[in-house]
Amino acid sequence: MCKRTKYLEIDQTDFYDVWHWLEEHPYYQYMHKPTGISDSYFQNAISFIDVVKLNPKDETINDDDKLNTATRIWLEPASDFDPNWNCCSTHDWFLDTGGKTFDEAIINLGKLVFEFYGEDTKLLKDPTED
Repeated sequence: MCKRTKYLEIDQTDFYDVWHWLEEHPYYQYMHKPTGISDSYFQNAISFIDVVKLNPKDETINDDDKLNTATRIWLEPASDFDPNWNCCSTHDWFLDTGGKTFDEAIINLGKLVFEFYGEDTKLLKDPTED
């Protein structure tokens, strides 16, 4: 794995910086044995994306569709990548987030990953171990 950039060293409001920080984060890496090379599955982990209209006054979807005038992007990230199936198997509820744009949703995801998982390199997963 290459030398990672730390979250507090990037522009946390810049989509590009946050995207690449997430791709390199240990939470989204799995380790190949016996090579010791890690790969990112970040893009697989954000495969559930929803575009919704909601009420901007309370940020909820209202039964009265006329009140749902604001577009939001919702992300429900997954974890526990399975390289044999090329998919993620677990929904990480702590990381559910969204934003007015896709960029904002990714920036919010970066904040949550840092809040819940920090910079912990112990998160590297070996898909051959249970």
